[in-house]
Amino acid sequence: RVVRDNGHIRYRIFRVGERIQAASPTLLQGHFLDEVLNPAVIAVSQHAWDTAVIERLPVYVVIDIVDANAVPLTMEHLYLPFSENHVDADYLLVSINFLSEHARYQHDGLFDADAYRDQQRQEFLIDTDDLEAARTGVSAYEKHALLPHEAYQALYAAGEARTIFDVYTVHTIAGGQVVSDV
Repeated sequence: RVVRDNGHIRYRIFRVGERIQAASPTLLQGHFLDEVLNPAVIAVSQHAWDTAVIERLPVYVVIDIVDANAVPLTMEHLYLPFSENHVDADYLLVSINFLSEHARYQHDGLFDADAYRDQQRQEFLIDTDDLEAARTGVSAYEKHALLPHEAYQALYAAGEARTIFDVYTVHTIAGGQVVSDV
């Protein structure tokens, strides 16, 4: 549950999966993340939590960590914000997956500071406003318009160019030449 307190955002654990609970030495449910997680884990993760809540968009994070036996792991986080009022994110659903090239790894200690030593981290904001772009694996499409210079001039003179081409980068063509950003 997202709790806003004097301009700060805190995260109360509403429900926790059994595997995540098993990897933690303390009971998680009902506590705030900043009460039960190691400060090193918070330092690595806080930006993604806040970005998902503030932007109200999913965030995907990949972090390379090591287990208690120094076995390298990749930890994937997917943060999905949910809203009760369609304005603010009230809940943050978190999915965590651990991947290893090795068949086995030590679950205990995966949320300790030592696991995050020398970590490599990548964070991706998933813009759901452009689902077609997301489906094809790109972050966004740009909209461009190419039209004859005379036609653009007529629309501009009539005061309609800005309304019609507001979301486009406009290019005009005249005499075999393309002029961009008109």
